[in-house]
Amino acid sequence: MVVLAGLLQVLMGISGIGRFVAYTPYVVVSGFMSGIGIIMIVIQILPFSRRARGAGRTAGDDSRVARGGGQYQWQRVCPRRLDS
Repeated sequence: MVVLAGLLQVLMGISGIGRFVAYTPYVVVSGFMSGIGIIMIVIQILPFSRRARGAGRTAGDDSRVARGGGQYQWQRVCPRRLDS
């Protein structure tokens, strides 16, 4: 599927369809890029939330974050007190 998408992009580039991008309003492009940014932020934050706990194995499962009783034990990750 990825190869087909790349082939389609090459064919559209050769045929000159890319010139129509100039007619896309700035607001549409800005909204699209903002939406992608929000999706990327949510994808990065979800593994630390409680909702993603049963979603399967993630890279964070092998990290030094130790869990006890279903709760994150932040003292093991950051042993020094922040207020001292």
